[in-house]
Amino acid sequence: MEASAPFVHHLGVFASDFEASQRFYTAVLKPLGITARYRAGGVVEHWSPERDTPSLSLERAENASATTRRIHIAVTAGSREAVNAFRAAAVMGIFENGRGRSSPPLAWPLNCVRRVGIEEQSSITRM
Repeated sequence: MEASAPFVHHLGVFASDFEASQRFYTAVLKPLGITARYRAGGVVEHWSPERDTPSLSLERAENASATTRRIHIAVTAGSREAVNAFRAAAVMGIFENGRGRSSPPLAWPLNCVRRVGIEEQSSITRM
């Protein structure tokens, strides 16, 4: 019998503004220990240093109609502090990109979840 693998190997999302999206997702995933581990022209892939799956693959959309839309991504945090740091980075990233209270140029909403027993601590970054 093969070793158990995660249900999702990777999630590919396509950005209309790749550079702004790369800055945003790099900043919000950093407090969770998820970093950009692979970069090549128009692609950056983020994963945990302990395990390369699941991963988030951010890719430059070839045109506006190829942009990922209407997707909800929930990531896991190891502590309440990590949830808070994720939220702070998300809010800062939105405002630094000059987008006021609108979404970043990629998938939305993105939230961070930490389960403690049956209680769920969540930070939804939709503004």
